[in-house]
Amino acid sequence: MQIDPCAFTPLRFETLPPQPMRGETDAGALYRQADAAGIRLRVIDYAPGFLADHWCDIGHFAYVLSGTVTIELKDGVAHHLMAGEAFLVSSHGDAAHRVRTEQGARLLILD
Repeated sequence: MQIDPCAFTPLRFETLPPQPMRGETDAGALYRQADAAGIRLRVIDYAPGFLADHWCDIGHFAYVLSGTVTIELKDGVAHHLMAGEAFLVSSHGDAAHRVRTEQGARLLILD
């Protein structure tokens, strides 16, 4: 990850306005986003029952802050992650993925 030159930048996600994120199910998500030094940083709160409405090909680093998620890969493989676990996926279209959560979760995602 390349971090552009920048001054020390505190980020207070709780002060950022929540933005809605729709899913394939009625359960949605809210995210708070900051863009700094060429990086998009998001804290996303997924409601119980959330399923992403698309396959994502963007590279991410994601850390599960609370709850549990299943990261489904388009090839059928699924990875179950809980609080304190993370994943990394490339930006080269080799691991299309989407998020599913039965119980709800909060993630920090950098891309």
